[in-house]
Amino acid sequence: MKISTFNILKNLEEQINKSYSLSIFKGYTAINKQGVEKIINELYATLPDDVKYAREYLKNKNIKIEKNNNPQLFDNIENLEKNIDSGFHIAKYVIVNIKELEQLLDKIYASIPTEIVTVKNIEEVENM
Repeated sequence: MKISTFNILKNLEEQINKSYSLSIFKGYTAINKQGVEKIINELYATLPDDVKYAREYLKNKNIKIEKNNNPQLFDNIENLEKNIDSGFHIAKYVIVNIKELEQLLDKIYASIPTEIVTVKNIEEVENM
């Protein structure tokens, strides 16, 4: 099993980047709300398994790392959801401030548990 958190986040970024720029609302974009919500739900479902896998992987490699049960990660994901929910809804799209979404994605990346980041870095080095 590989860590999927980063792939899911990349999919989330791609979904947001596929959004429609609105020339009359500078700095705002229309995103597919259902598509983004589906990816966020996948992230919630995958994170516990990724943390468990990362801890086992590091233990098998005799790498000690301080556990990082970062509740801030879930807070950041919830803030992203709230930002999307508070947008202006038109059919299956929601109009949101793109800069705010990008900032929230950056916060999510920054709050990924240390175990997951460490395993990702090790696997990248081993696959070179």
